[in-house]
This record gives sequence, C-alpha cells and structure tokens, in this order.
Amino acid sequence: MSRRETFVSERDEAYLGPVAIAQFIDVGWIRQWPKVWTVNGRKAVDDGFGRWTGTRQDLPSPKLCQPSPHGAAFWEGRRG
Repeated sequence: MSRRETFVSERDEAYLGPVAIAQFIDVGWIRQWPKVWTVNGRKAVDDGFGRWTGTRQDLPSPKLCQPSPHGAAFWEGRRG
C-alpha cells in the first residue's frame, strides 16, 4: 500500500476483505465515505495489521471474528 494514496484503493480492499475494512472503519483507521486512509490507519498497516499469513489475518479486534471452519478466507475479488 502506497503512502501517497489517500483513498483506499480497490486493490487494498480486495486484499483486506470486508471484515478487515469494517474493523478498520470501526477503529478509525479508514474514514467510511469515501473510504480514505487516516494517518493512524497507514501506521497500522505499516505495523502489519491487515496482513494475511496463510489463512489468518492480523486484525485490530480479532476476538470479534471466528476463523473459517473451511480453513480459507474467500470473497468475490479476493487477491492473495
């Protein structure tokens, strides 16, 4: 994710997925409309939040989500 980007790109959305986007909005790392990165959001991404490791994603509120019983995260347009 480029530091110069102000708006959340389609590529970032496809990588992060709907759960991470919702959590990032809840904690104030993304402004909801239009979707724009905040300074703290860019720092959080630089610190590894949102990053996928296999089938696990580092989220700000991991207790709000349960891992998929199928062992994979999938949504339309996902980019690995």
